Amino acid sequence: MSRRFHPSAISPETWEGYIFSDLEIRIKESTDLYGAVLWPSVTELIWGQNVAEHFPCATHHFDYILAADVVYAHPYLNELMDTFDYLCQDGTQILWAMRFRLDPENSFVDRFQQHFHLEELYDLPSLSIKLYRAWRKNKRTKDHKEAAA
Repeated sequence: MSRRFHPSAISPETWEGYIFSDLEIRIKESTDLYGAVLWPSVTELIWGQNVAEHFPCATHHFDYILAADVVYAHPYLNELMDTFDYLCQDGTQILWAMRFRLDPENSFVDRFQQHFHLEELYDLPSLSIKLYRAWRKNKRTKDHKEAAA
């Protein structure tokens, strides 16, 4: 993956470009209320390892979490679920591409739906791949239902 920064010389839009899989991705700068330039950040993480230390909730809020082919038959699905649960706050959306291979993937999706709303955006049945959008279920509603039961 290569990276290029393109300061604005002619137009008022500055953007940063990435080349990934022969596609160019352009990320435009944003400004906050005081005029400071804000660039989106992309950060690698290891599921379940020092997540709270590296991404404290007080200072880290994610608008989007991009996940591609992260669920497959391996022993770290609990850590993956814990990481999704920790990183997703109100307003965070997960965009998740998943290839179905074995039964553990199906059971993970069932467990995932206990904590998150899940919307199927696209299905490629010939490749057994689905694209999902997910967001956290309201914890207060869940806690209230449990207390009433």
